[in-house]
Amino acid sequence: MQWALVITGLIVGLAMFFEVGFVLLLPLVFTIVASSGLPLLYVGVPMVAALSVTHCFLPPHPGPTAIATIFEANLGTTLLYGLIITIPTVIVAGPLFSKLLARFEKAPPEGLFNPHLFSEEEMPSFWNSIFAAVIPVILMAIAAVCEITLPKTNAVRVFFEFIGNPAVALFIAIIIAIFYAGADATDVRLSR
Repeated sequence: MQWALVITGLIVGLAMFFEVGFVLLLPLVFTIVASSGLPLLYVGVPMVAALSVTHCFLPPHPGPTAIATIFEANLGTTLLYGLIITIPTVIVAGPLFSKLLARFEKAPPEGLFNPHLFSEEEMPSFWNSIFAAVIPVILMAIAAVCEITLPKTNAVRVFFEFIGNPAVALFIAIIIAIFYAGADATDVRLSR
């Protein structure tokens, strides 16, 4: 359970700011706690650790992007080094630390959360959701590989440097997410 939330937090954290990802994933944590009876800190801390670590170490988030810009570092290389730091940090700060915190558990106040189980038709497809979340990282990684392997005047390198720019990559992810959300919603409406 904890590893699933770590992976979810990492994927959501790549594409969204910490605050937005936290607000979006908090109902998921409450639903898991309500349905499984696991302690809230045991379930929630791995998700929060993954979100905060991605926000701190990985572009296209503002901090790592600003530091890379100040030091004129390649954003793709910064992303790769950030991933090397992120993985062990998430393991320690998430699942391992939450096991220590689980003994300090207090039940959430009554009425704080009313779980609602969504049907399969109400949810977006798994692969569409994953693809929309990780596409900025994929585009930035491809741009970094092209920058290392191709000459500066190569058209493929120029193209991927453009779409691998963090702002452009996030814009492309938004367009893809809107398209997939609309496609999934249309499929649900047509099947009724």
